[in-house]
Amino acid sequence: MIFNGPLPPERMRSSQRSYYAFSLLNGLSYMCVGEGMIVLLAVKVNFPDWVVSVLGAMTYVGYTMLPLGRRVCARLGAASSQAFFWVARNVSAIMVALAGLAAYSGARTLGLIMLIGGAFLFYGFRAAGLVMSQPLIGSITDDRSRGRVLGFSTGIFCAASTMSLSLLSLLLRLDSSIWMLTGIMAAGSCTGIGSSRFLRRIDENAILHRSARRPILGELRTALQSSTLRKQVLAVFSVNTAIIMTVSISLLTVKRGYGVSDTGALLFTLIQTVSSIPVSFGSGWISTTIGPRKTLLIGYAMLLGVSLLWLTAGATFNPVLVTTIFILQGASSTIMLNANAHYFLQSFSPDQQVSYSILLQVAASVGAGLFGMSCSALLINYCSASAGAEIISGFQHYFMLTLILLAPGYRLISRLVPLPIDKRHLNTPLWKVVNHIV
Repeated sequence: MIFNGPLPPERMRSSQRSYYAFSLLNGLSYMCVGEGMIVLLAVKVNFPDWVVSVLGAMTYVGYTMLPLGRRVCARLGAASSQAFFWVARNVSAIMVALAGLAAYSGARTLGLIMLIGGAFLFYGFRAAGLVMSQPLIGSITDDRSRGRVLGFSTGIFCAASTMSLSLLSLLLRLDSSIWMLTGIMAAGSCTGIGSSRFLRRIDENAILHRSARRPILGELRTALQSSTLRKQVLAVFSVNTAIIMTVSISLLTVKRGYGVSDTGALLFTLIQTVSSIPVSFGSGWISTTIGPRKTLLIGYAMLLGVSLLWLTAGATFNPVLVTTIFILQGASSTIMLNANAHYFLQSFSPDQQVSYSILLQVAASVGAGLFGMSCSALLINYCSASAGAEIISGFQHYFMLTLILLAPGYRLISRLVPLPIDKRHLNTPLWKVVNHIV
């Protein structure tokens, strides 16, 4: 339901519960159809390494479909438009699953086109649905509950993802064929479609609907004049580029560099997801306590540590080291995701959030997707060719170059304007410690 004005407290709490239910089903679904499964599918049919780099960037290139999401929101409202695109997103996942069957049957060119095209639609419809996600969360929360709701919903998503990955590991241990991968993705698509039911139950402020109807060009010109937004664009660009160039290639390193099985690769994906759970539930409190800007800096430093750890990896598989790497990836990605959303919602008023969100996501996400995809694909091809028979040394060379390329991003994040003191709770020992570190 769309309210003319702020939501009554009871409807706000009801909408938060519906959002939690959506997060639960979405978490169960996403592990079946998301990046990890798509990468496993690409490796299973033996597509080249550069395909994995392209797939890793599709999450962000898909943000080119953000304007479509705004147009649909102007007609249906924020919650209903996200539900509509969530159905389309999960239907696109079936196309990705069929791409594996096409390549496996010998039609490799068709399979590659279906894989990349389906992945683009999958992430594109996701982006179109998420165009109003942050403003919608802002509509069902207030300043005091915002960090808690963001952290709790992400925690539920990660916990559900853990359950899903545990089941997937068992199924793939029994049968790791292309048919099993296709069946898993089909089941995940159906669960994702079911999650859209709870999105339709979420209430929202009419200001979101009206904001989506306003001419976009004038609002974007106004948005470009905001120095706070410009700094956040650069910060989020750095964060997204780091994730693109690190997380997907870590999974590829485990698969190609050490020859780990599909079940083993899923186990490390599970470890990454499990590490996100405590961080998700605690990230709201951390971000509220020390501020989302400092939280982003901590998360980014942790992700840079992933590249450092890969440089210490030897030719022999070290499960302790690799486990540590995937724990860091899960924790850092979650910290940065929640801190970015928290910073955005606390920095801009509800009537600014729609247009500012579009500009932020297009500039930072699409830009990072194209830049990260190009750099990652070029570097992985160069490093693989120069490594020869020593496959793992090629990946280490890649992470060394990646670390050098990503290090300046820390400086760009540090230029974010700290939030006003009255929007944070600073009278805690944690604040006093971190204030002197970051």
